[in-house]
Amino acid sequence: MKIVIIGIGATAYSVADMLRENRNFSIAGFVGNADEESRFNSGPLKKDYSFLGDRSVLPKLSYEGITGFVTAIGDNSAREKAFYEASEKGLVAINVISKQAIVNNSCIMGKGIIISPGANIGPGVIIDDNVVIESSVVIDVNSMISSNVYIGPGAILCGEVQIRKNVSIGAGVIIEAGREVGKNQMISAGSIIREDLEGLFGYQK
Repeated sequence: MKIVIIGIGATAYSVADMLRENRNFSIAGFVGNADEESRFNSGPLKKDYSFLGDRSVLPKLSYEGITGFVTAIGDNSAREKAFYEASEKGLVAINVISKQAIVNNSCIMGKGIIISPGANIGPGVIIDDNVVIESSVVIDVNSMISSNVYIGPGAILCGEVQIRKNVSIGAGVIIEAGREVGKNQMISAGSIIREDLEGLFGYQK
């Protein structure tokens, strides 16, 4: 399947690296805004890939045999908008899972999920659409990750944790077993969550 990567930053670079080892997908190029195009043209991806334009090109991609996409954007708000826009244009969200990640066979996964090297996803875990799981994350048994969640490097989610929609979890966060994190929460790097966190209205800056 020919796919595009939406985004140009560190997450996009990592996704491109993971896809190099996956023969099921061929990267047709990258999609982003004008600032991202400038970064792309001055960065290491340019020697191997093309910048296809901003998201206005999405409806035209099918004419070039491009049918899939992944939203490789760390920011939850931007990633959510890009995910739904690409889906509405008829492209299919793919999952990008590193061969160096451990994902239990009993896991249930949605679409557009990124799982980076060193991640360890335990039995009975449910992961909804458009979730980014960075390197060395541990998600233990029977936990549930709702849509559009970002989990930073080295975070540990102990057993039966519930993470609601649009939560952003910083690097090295530990969430103790059985805790629930309400929607739109932003958890700072290195935090230890010992109590449930209520959901917030809208994205927090």
